[in-house]
Amino acid sequence: MDTESITPTASRSDYRTEIDPIEYCRGQIAALSFVRESTAREVHILSIRKLFERAGVVHSLRYALAILDLMREVQELGQGYWYPTPLRRVPLDGRSMLIGIPPTHELRRNFQTVRRAGYARLIDDSEIRNVPHQDLDEWTSAEKDTVGWAKRELLKARSAIGPTMTSGSVEFFGVTSRAIGGRRASLQSWLSKAQLGQITIWDGLVLCRERIGSGYHRHFFGALDGRHVVGEAPFQTDVNRIKFGLASLAGSPITVLRSADAMVHKLHIFGDLPRAERRLLLALGKRQPSRYGKTYSFHEADRPACLEDAIQNLGCEVKDWHG
Repeated sequence: MDTESITPTASRSDYRTEIDPIEYCRGQIAALSFVRESTAREVHILSIRKLFERAGVVHSLRYALAILDLMREVQELGQGYWYPTPLRRVPLDGRSMLIGIPPTHELRRNFQTVRRAGYARLIDDSEIRNVPHQDLDEWTSAEKDTVGWAKRELLKARSAIGPTMTSGSVEFFGVTSRAIGGRRASLQSWLSKAQLGQITIWDGLVLCRERIGSGYHRHFFGALDGRHVVGEAPFQTDVNRIKFGLASLAGSPITVLRSADAMVHKLHIFGDLPRAERRLLLALGKRQPSRYGKTYSFHEADRPACLEDAIQNLGCEVKDWHG
């Protein structure tokens, strides 16, 4: 499930009950899956849905499950079944994310410093030494070197170029420059042949997409001859990640604007993040409505260094901004 396109839908019941769908989903799955202290069972979506209907928040079920799946607090087993993952900590710097299905108010019975960050919960390390840990890289599943990974993918594509199967309605990935709040920023764009001068090319290869249905595209690497695609190689892995890596390799890294004050730190992202980085930013921060890209805000006191590391790892150009 794609959390970029899933948002909670307001209804009259929201204002009456003020139920947080994420915490409510945690509590219901924790209760339904409990067998004994160290044993859980899988839970079927229909059982969860029935409880959401009773609470008047069934419209938020898909959103809540998508977030808990993104946070890796539940695992989808298929055929409508979900399973809670074990409680563990993901160390940051002097504190940890506490990952698991118990709702926050239940965790506070045992851990006094537990608090919500974004969708995840933070806890001081001094209180949690005996909880099993999972490394941050393993939890996010992020590539450790996006630019290096992109180069390897492009080199594989170069050796796999074959005949093209395009219909002619192809768009090309490129980086365009815009002034945003007084700062010049390089942004992700999909361009037509008429904008050939702005298309991002590396070693003769371009990233292409071709519409194959309503809201669906086929992505591939193309070899250009003038304004025409004359060969192609398939690409079926992380499209959002390859855009960041390709832009950096081509010498036009995508811009991330950073703004901060004494209390809040904000990152303004222009374009879609890879799932691993989106997982981290939504775990520790909150998405805010913004005129300037997708804005994630973080409490300065709880902002770990891994946030900046994750953005730098994408090959981005980070600019300080006072917008």
